[in-house]
Amino acid sequence: MKKSYLIILILVLSAVFMSSCVSAADKNETVTEIGVAYRGHVQDYGNCPTDGTWVEDGNMLGTTGESKRIEGFWIKLTGNDQLPAGTSIRYNVHVQNQGWLASTDLNQVSNWIADGDFAGSQGKGQRVEAIQIILLGADGLQLPDYSVVYSVHGQDYGWSQGWKKDGEIAGETGQSRRLESIRIKIINKDEAITDQTPVAEHGMLSVVGTQLTDKNGAAFQIKGVSTHGLSWFPEYVNANAFETMRDEWGINAVRLAMYTTEYNGYCTGDENNRALLKQQVEKGVNLATDLGLYVIIDWHILSDGNPETHQAEAIAFFDEMAERFKDNHNVIYEICNEPNNGTSWNQIKGYAEKVIPVIKAHNQDAVILVGTPTWSQDVDQAAADPISGYSNIMYTLHFYADTHREGLRNKMVAAIEKGLPIFVSEYGICDSSGNGPINEEEASKWMDVLNQYGVSQIAWNLSNKNETSALIRNDCSKTGNWRESELSASGQWLVKMLGKEKELGSGQASNPGDGGNTPPVVENPPDENDSSGNEAAVATVKMTNSWSDGSNYYYQYAITINNQSAVDLNDWKIKLTFPGAITVDQNWNAQMELRDQVVWLSPVDYNQNIPAGKVINDIGCIIYSPQTMGAPMVALE
Repeated sequence: MKKSYLIILILVLSAVFMSSCVSAADKNETVTEIGVAYRGHVQDYGNCPTDGTWVEDGNMLGTTGESKRIEGFWIKLTGNDQLPAGTSIRYNVHVQNQGWLASTDLNQVSNWIADGDFAGSQGKGQRVEAIQIILLGADGLQLPDYSVVYSVHGQDYGWSQGWKKDGEIAGETGQSRRLESIRIKIINKDEAITDQTPVAEHGMLSVVGTQLTDKNGAAFQIKGVSTHGLSWFPEYVNANAFETMRDEWGINAVRLAMYTTEYNGYCTGDENNRALLKQQVEKGVNLATDLGLYVIIDWHILSDGNPETHQAEAIAFFDEMAERFKDNHNVIYEICNEPNNGTSWNQIKGYAEKVIPVIKAHNQDAVILVGTPTWSQDVDQAAADPISGYSNIMYTLHFYADTHREGLRNKMVAAIEKGLPIFVSEYGICDSSGNGPINEEEASKWMDVLNQYGVSQIAWNLSNKNETSALIRNDCSKTGNWRESELSASGQWLVKMLGKEKELGSGQASNPGDGGNTPPVVENPPDENDSSGNEAAVATVKMTNSWSDGSNYYYQYAITINNQSAVDLNDWKIKLTFPGAITVDQNWNAQMELRDQVVWLSPVDYNQNIPAGKVINDIGCIIYSPQTMGAPMVALE
């Protein structure tokens, strides 16, 4: 049998990254349901998906958080045999400098683009600003039983327009704003179109008594995931990671953990590091907002112990963040992660009373989380002397199930019954080191009590760090669309606890492939009996360091080639395409050729042939640019 091979290119970054332009949804060999498929021409990516496939049925085409315009579309129906004969899908776009390509009158759609033809522009750098889509029968009239619905992500307004249907205009005209992403699907006419994101459903949160409540006054429980330190694992702050956790895991919130004094912390790094961390926070908030998730900005004190140590920096930071996100109804502020080392409640309370009014000056209804003594365990002290004069204040409790058991649970319950609103902003199911044994029995007891009292909870941590609290396996470099086998024991427990039933990694999150992983490039489709798992050559490019000399930004990459196939890999080449012009400062263990913004890596003598099963992990380079760089597009040729 003729063998064929799958080459998977994975890009994992530690400081800056960029998203894939599409999600390549799972394809069925035989289409039996009515659906829609679509492709697009995206700034800097070209025709997407780049492997020639189509995005289908509500999955996202395009990008978020990258400021990339869509320049045109191809749209077609699938499962046509289920539709009345002669059914077609037609679409009209508003293009920069051209306006609408056809009349917007729904009674004059005969000259709209139809059934897989291209609508837009190519090679002109012109953005699509708005779109109309309609389903027509053979008689030229709208179908009576089916609707086409579509949602766009636009510059400055994100997904806020919600779903449009049957020829309604999605996007804006006259505002010079680009479309960046689109979702399209076919539904029955009587099927309700609802935006099911957590924020769309529950709106701005508030605190009533001991309970977090939603816009309707109903009790609401946040169940989310915390990042690890943004300085160390920034690659997980991406649309695909957040969307996978929302759609496949079932979370409704993310927490952005910004360490203050640890290595490259906000208060210990230089100005460039602080700027990068603020960019990461802003990116995380914007992604969560686009996806309808709640988001916690976490001032993650740890080794500094006492929040008063960097009180001035905290006030300035939260003043800036609260002003920037004053109109975001999904942002929660956590002002001191884990006070420790003997810090008293009086000290924490004094600090909080200086930071809270800074946030409230920009948004008086903001929910604010305040840490408690002894690594946020002594909630009893806060219950005895709570902060007064402000609404929507909650107090944090942290636990690790194998260390903190019945005694801490009882302390929490007593504080709640005394009237203290508690928020578990960090927990794990291992011991308090973050890397000890997992205790599912105690974790289940914690969940029972948290759910009984409606206490919100955030699991630690979204990373592949080699510790048991990390939710991703250490040998998994993917930054989204994880399958169950790619989750750690803690991650698998979490997903099971959240109760989602979708197959993990199935592409049912609307943007698998985002977050720094380039779409799989299939050289030849594998035969039915081939196992792509052991017939794959995997190239991994990881940013290991970044810095600035005041004039240029430097980025260091480590490159690994893992030949998992059954045959030798010869004369390989890796192409890295950056979003702007760069200069190569250093390279090692590979020949390197620079052409403006494209770097070609090719073998040296010793690694020209990579035997089957061999891993080469000593290739690297340093590049620099006067501008901050997004991640390169990657191709193995």
